[in-house]
Amino acid sequence: MELIFVEGNSTDATWKELRKCARRHEKSWPKLKLLQQEGKGKADAVWKGIAASSGQVIFILDADLTVPPESLEELYKPFCDGSATFTYGSRYLHPMEKGAMRFWNNAANRAFAVIWRPFFAEKMTDALCGTKVFLRKDYNAVRALYPHIFAADYYGDFALLFIAPVMRCTAKEIAVHYRARKYGTSNIPRWQGGMRLLRVYVLCLWALVRMR
Repeated sequence: MELIFVEGNSTDATWKELRKCARRHEKSWPKLKLLQQEGKGKADAVWKGIAASSGQVIFILDADLTVPPESLEELYKPFCDGSATFTYGSRYLHPMEKGAMRFWNNAANRAFAVIWRPFFAEKMTDALCGTKVFLRKDYNAVRALYPHIFAADYYGDFALLFIAPVMRCTAKEIAVHYRARKYGTSNIPRWQGGMRLLRVYVLCLWALVRMR
């Protein structure tokens, strides 16, 4: 397995701490890579991490650890038994830790889950959980076909969800435990972020309608 960290222009000691941890665990994680982001936005960091990877199955985990890394095992199991080729986390299927999600973030996320639901065979409950697992070949194919959607998505969540209906993946939503941040604050502006997401959804919707 590869473990890839993308440090996104932090103003604290994140990069120093990453290098310290990498040295400490280099024997148990020989395929560990540390990257620094030149651009801006979460998606830019995610695309950089994927480009640096070589595996056939890609795991995405937000570094704030509001979703425990142990959740990735559950998202990978459907790939092993053949029941899914795209999995994504839902923070609504287990009780959330108090203070984990603000009111307007919660409302917007539930609304986005409803409008994405028609493109998934199951009832989607969470469209914005950053925890996702998918196949590299599907990512490469969709990105080559729709580069404008990946360029437009500042956060990456909708561009990655878009992979499932385009490639007709068997998608499965997996329950994850969602915890409150233990440190720092989110850099994502709520209202501006919502409008950006809505624009990307419209681009995805138009592309899917034209496909059909």
